[in-house]
Amino acid sequence: MLKNIPYKKKNKVLLAAIILAVLFVYSFTIKKTILLISDVKDAERKAETAKDIPSRSALLNKEIEKIDSRIGTQTGLADESRQSLLEMVTGYCRSNNAVLREFPEATEATQGSFIVATNRFEVEGNFSVLLSFVYMLERKSSPGKVASVNYTLKKNTKTKEMALTATIYLQNIKKQ
Repeated sequence: MLKNIPYKKKNKVLLAAIILAVLFVYSFTIKKTILLISDVKDAERKAETAKDIPSRSALLNKEIEKIDSRIGTQTGLADESRQSLLEMVTGYCRSNNAVLREFPEATEATQGSFIVATNRFEVEGNFSVLLSFVYMLERKSSPGKVASVNYTLKKNTKTKEMALTATIYLQNIKKQ
């Protein structure tokens, strides 16, 4: 029976049988092996991650402390932070020929388990001094989060000159 079939047809049938055999072997053996290899690699990766947990935990705690200091989260007394803020502002004003015009009491608002204390103060000086002061508050000293800055040009009634003032709103978040 196979003698009567032409070689082209025999080759096509042989090729189809080989392809079916390869697919059969792949689906029942090679595919499962590849899946098991990927599962082993995932398990090894998870084991490596588990080894690094103590060091990653320490890094994350440091990052949390950095973020807390950045937004001004404090558990201490409000009077101490307010006094240190006043000392920092007056020290900057003295050294940079600026004038602290207002430093009223802080306003506090409760949100959930946190108290948001907003300090508002007004500093008078030239633009570069005021801008460098705001930069120092935001980036260098970080006594709290600078929520808003409002630059206003006011006329001084005593000297009849124009004076630039910056009203700065600085927020601290405290746990109750």
